[in-house]
Amino acid sequence: MPRFLAIDWDESECRYVLATLQKGTWGVQKVGAVSLAEGPDSEEAGENENPAPRSQVGRLAVVTTVLKGVLKEQRIESAPLLLNLGRNQVEMFYLTLPSSPEAEVPGMLKNQLLRESPGFSEYDPLDFLILNDAGDDSLRLLALTMPLHARQTLLSSFRSIGRSPQRIGVRPLSAAQLIVRSELAPDQFEPGLIVDLVGSEVDLILLEGSRVVSVRSLRLPDGLTLSESFDRIADELERSVMIAAEGVSSGSIKKLFLFGTEEDWSPLTGRLIQSRPWEITVVDPFHLPGFSVSDVPESPGRFASLLGLLADQQNQTRDSIDLLHPKEAPKPTNYLRAVLMAAVLLIVCGFGLFHWNQGVITGMEEERARLEKEYKEAYAGYQQAYPIYAVLQGAQNWDANGVAWLDELYDLSLVLPGEQDLVLSQISFTGLTGGQYRGVISLSGMVRDPAILTPLRQTLESQGRYRMQSPRVTVNPAGGGYPARFVTEIYRTNR
Repeated sequence: MPRFLAIDWDESECRYVLATLQKGTWGVQKVGAVSLAEGPDSEEAGENENPAPRSQVGRLAVVTTVLKGVLKEQRIESAPLLLNLGRNQVEMFYLTLPSSPEAEVPGMLKNQLLRESPGFSEYDPLDFLILNDAGDDSLRLLALTMPLHARQTLLSSFRSIGRSPQRIGVRPLSAAQLIVRSELAPDQFEPGLIVDLVGSEVDLILLEGSRVVSVRSLRLPDGLTLSESFDRIADELERSVMIAAEGVSSGSIKKLFLFGTEEDWSPLTGRLIQSRPWEITVVDPFHLPGFSVSDVPESPGRFASLLGLLADQQNQTRDSIDLLHPKEAPKPTNYLRAVLMAAVLLIVCGFGLFHWNQGVITGMEEERARLEKEYKEAYAGYQQAYPIYAVLQGAQNWDANGVAWLDELYDLSLVLPGEQDLVLSQISFTGLTGGQYRGVISLSGMVRDPAILTPLRQTLESQGRYRMQSPRVTVNPAGGGYPARFVTEIYRTNR
């Protein structure tokens, strides 16, 4: 019976699940969590009373130490290792491509990211999830990537203890697989929202039927009480409902899935029921079909993504995400190698110099391998240095504009209407060089009445430092107290 070890971690603890697959059911043998504070101190901590947070490399060292201890305790000679990364360890992009065969999507997606993301390299691992139905004229995709050097560091750390990961998943999408693959999934075109709370990190996954539509993640600030944490989660749920209304093709979101137990979520469910007609389902992941476990751990919801990773490993589909073996375009059959080998064999047989030629070819192959290794090492160094150069160059261009963006943000906050009239959902600042403008501030959000934007524009332009475009106003599908959405740009002049 094959045994698999699924593992993930965040800033506070490392979690693992050891399970055996037998007759389509995962028999969970061991579930555990180890506080990262119990591991070796990070180099940054020193002897201070308040040590700095553990670095990524420091946390990874503790994780491998924990894994080594689990393998020794369970006397596991070999077990495929499955890693689950948190949202802060990967990059997510929502992109739209022309409708095309799925085999062509990886190449198109890579070209799109190379144009739009300066930090992305063609050598970085890239996997994707198709979000819309195949019948649409265009493809809406969720692309997931991580720097190549980060993946190499990850693999090297586990190989140093004699374990090579077999798969690298992403936590929110793995957690969603538990609902998608169960009878709890919403009906076709019916929206539902999954809440996965792990430590101080919360993943909010929007489903439409059994299809993932979007993923949001947030980190709860340190020092919050349990009540304050649930208040923050409730506020984020309301915000997610308003933001997600544009991403679903049917009515408002009513189904809510919470991983854990009734006792874990009782303070939150009482508040949610009072605010909206939620259909709340509290899901204990260890009691879902396909899993058998003798001892359910405390706070079982924090292990949901690991069980989802195991379930996805059992029956991988086109919706599976694996940053170790991402989806790639089919490689064309290489007939040249076969032709060359046949030619070499004919020459060797014809002249009777097989052994001599074999020695020459071996030497050439070794030299080629050596040169190829040197090239890869040099190019990897270039790949690591170039993003830093790009960031420094961008910072230099940003500073050349001479705009104190914090001051501009403060000035803007003084004239914006109150939250009862206007709510911003996005604000961005872009520096400009040359011409009559030094920068542009892009705003988008929701407004109680579009007429409120007119005095805002007049106030800004009366100062002589700003020029505001006429806002583009649309209907807000979420309705409520903010029936209109708007998008506008405010240009900072050279005055």
